[in-house]
Amino acid sequence: GEGDTDGSDASAPDAWSRILAEGEALWPLMEPGKVMTADGRSWSGVSPSGARRGDRFITAFDERLSDDAGSWRALRSLHEKLRAFGFALGARMRSIRLTHSGDTLFACFPGNGALYGPHYDGGPHDSRKLTMILYVNADWRAEDGGALMIYDAGAATANGQKCWRSVQPLAGRLVVFRSDRVLHKVAAAHARRFALTAFFSGEYA
Repeated sequence: GEGDTDGSDASAPDAWSRILAEGEALWPLMEPGKVMTADGRSWSGVSPSGARRGDRFITAFDERLSDDAGSWRALRSLHEKLRAFGFALGARMRSIRLTHSGDTLFACFPGNGALYGPHYDGGPHDSRKLTMILYVNADWRAEDGGALMIYDAGAATANGQKCWRSVQPLAGRLVVFRSDRVLHKVAAAHARRFALTAFFSGEYA
């Protein structure tokens, strides 16, 4: 964010309050994810992998949002930063070649125990190869829950159970992982939890 003049980068004192204010304003427009079948049926609150999910989201350039100068400045500035950083990182990756990115998701878990079951973002029939998640929750506490849980395939607990690594959704924390290889979930959130997620599609090198 160095060199920014629009006040939406992390060096500005009110950077996270700005994006959170936009999140609160956008909450009424956020919708749950849906799975649609070939016969036209759909289910809300389910990911493409079939995992139960309790988040709602809107994209940075949803057609319902105003395109006036200054509208959703923090959201769209962070969208551009994530996109630029993702492709810069992708240029150094040897196993995949990133080709394009979609619109950034601005998602919220409303609290009350909302969670997201274990899932992969990409897979055999999904071109997504890289996931980037930026958290914007400035006053998040451990007791609020909502941690990103990443499955560690090479480790186990003392009793042989699956081992999950916990990442607290603190403002300014950026998590990057392979969409097609990292199993993850979101623990139950007991407060409103906002995050921006960018997906990058590509090919195996």
